Amino acid sequence: MSQVQVNVHNKCAHQLPSNCTLSDHAISRMSITESTTPPRANLVSMEDEPSGSENIPLFRLPGQVTSRSTTQPKVEGWMIHFLLSDPERRLKHYWILANDAINMYNEYNEGVNPNKCYMVLPLAEILAITPHNGPPVHSKYPPHCFEIRTISNVVYCVGENLHAYSGGPPKKIPRSLSIRPPSNTQLWFQALKDALQPPVSRSDPPNAERALEFAELYQVLSEKVLGSGQFGTVYSAIQRHTGVEVAVKVISKERFSKKSNGVESMRAEYYREGVRGGAGLVAILQRVCHSGIVRLEFMCETKDKIFVVMEKMNGDMLEMILSQAAGRLDERATRFLLVQILSALKYLHNQGIAHCDLKPENVLLSEMNTNFPQTKICDFGYARFIPESQFRKTIVGTPAYLPPEVLLRQGYNKSLDMWSVGVIIYVTLSGTFPFNEGDEIADQIQNAAFMFPAEPWAEVSPAAIDLIQRLLRVKIEERLTIEQCLAHEWLKGEQLYRDLRSLELRLKCPRYLTSPADDEKYAEFLQQQGLVPQL
Repeated sequence: MSQVQVNVHNKCAHQLPSNCTLSDHAISRMSITESTTPPRANLVSMEDEPSGSENIPLFRLPGQVTSRSTTQPKVEGWMIHFLLSDPERRLKHYWILANDAINMYNEYNEGVNPNKCYMVLPLAEILAITPHNGPPVHSKYPPHCFEIRTISNVVYCVGENLHAYSGGPPKKIPRSLSIRPPSNTQLWFQALKDALQPPVSRSDPPNAERALEFAELYQVLSEKVLGSGQFGTVYSAIQRHTGVEVAVKVISKERFSKKSNGVESMRAEYYREGVRGGAGLVAILQRVCHSGIVRLEFMCETKDKIFVVMEKMNGDMLEMILSQAAGRLDERATRFLLVQILSALKYLHNQGIAHCDLKPENVLLSEMNTNFPQTKICDFGYARFIPESQFRKTIVGTPAYLPPEVLLRQGYNKSLDMWSVGVIIYVTLSGTFPFNEGDEIADQIQNAAFMFPAEPWAEVSPAAIDLIQRLLRVKIEERLTIEQCLAHEWLKGEQLYRDLRSLELRLKCPRYLTSPADDEKYAEFLQQQGLVPQL
């Protein structure tokens, strides 16, 4: 009798004939969905089986958002205003506070006509809003109510004698549409003061301290949300004095305290060995400097919040993967991105820092219109300082990318990041997650037919699969280190060297992905291509 190799899920094992002999690990605990249909008495025929991979498709995990914006006006109405430098030229426009700007229109006619816009004053250009309690600027007119000072040192005087216009808007607007009360200057003053502050969250206490120092430097574009996580929301923002767009993570201390026993304990755990001598969290983050790590621009805090200002990138790796027609990347692009991730991770590990939440969402990209962008690791909310030969047991990261020792609340060290790298390679090349929640990871790993189904893995090189298998090792001591990973055959080759060196030259930065030794190694290849290595 000939033997037939069978792979079957443990929930389906009862359907096998009693005389069917199985080899070790033939029964998998892996499941995709739980069927509500009672099991059939007979075996399911091969024709009934769906073709291709049944792994869970890659998606953006719950609790995170991509960029979104809103355009609902916060306040609107007719306003009289003039420039402090030209007090005789009195202007009247319909003001709308929306889209992080004051929009001034010449008329209002059942909704604003955008073609009739007099001017737009971005909130990011406003340095200060102050009440005016002094005498009139011009003797012919009553005093104004408040002043808006901009970065170009222009002062707008606002809110003068609105009662004179209580009859409504200009005559060109139908009388039936003009029955609108005059603007309340005090309402506008308060609305603008609030708009210059970082956005308020539901968890903020009623008497939350205002972030005056932060608001003087940055205007948070509250209608441009870049993302959110367990500890805070990331907004786009503008540096008032330079006009440079940045990313600001607004963290509620209340949310931190619920997850890590208070901000102070979070600080101590965050970089326990690095904060001695009063260096503090800010000093540690400022010390982290690598071309593959998002740069910290500024950090401050109030009694309720922490504001972390970082350089702004243009997308993330997950967005790049999901935007592909096939829902996955090819090996050339994946290798290119992976070497950059490993370079940054090697730097962190050499500093004694484990990221603890590596995933495509936390790998930001410089641009989205190419398969070869610069990458930068972000989001250090779960990062831990873990010295050599030490372990941690605190809760960290995103379960789909975490190794068994973390999920089982056992001790973990920096090698948890290497497991995450293995999952990242897997999801990037396949567009699916490798494991299913509720099943033993060890059982799933041992069954290669479920881990690497023909669709799409038949198109992937054996070297790539080998690297994944060497990273997804349940035993920590068997998992590849960063150095071993970078030395793997899949991360070698002339084309990869050329792609990485081209990026370094494009960035005009000190090389951090290739070395002069690589130039010598691939000199013959460069010569054949008619290229000269640029050091």
